[in-house]
Amino acid sequence: MEKATIECILFFLLKAGKFKGKAAAVSIEPVSPSGKHLDKIPLTVEFQEGPRSGLAAEIDIQFIVTETGTYWWHIFVDGQLMASTPILVLYRQLPQEELETARKKGNA
Repeated sequence: MEKATIECILFFLLKAGKFKGKAAAVSIEPVSPSGKHLDKIPLTVEFQEGPRSGLAAEIDIQFIVTETGTYWWHIFVDGQLMASTPILVLYRQLPQEELETARKKGNA
């Protein structure tokens, strides 16, 4: 597979739980299909007080893929794994005719 850049939006929700009224270190750690840990994305968040407090995060991400398969995005709060979400990367080489059509349309 040729190296490619993927652009997407990672959206996740976290309840405050024991972090109500406190700041917490949130980190997002992507892991490639072969198990390689990629660069972490660090965040500091402040959870509010209240019964419905939590975090809704929408993060624009770009990452380079070099292999096909499932990339896992692990979400940690103060070092504790809280959630994981997958992104499946498939690679399909377009026939030359489709590639030329896509280039003319500005899609390749």
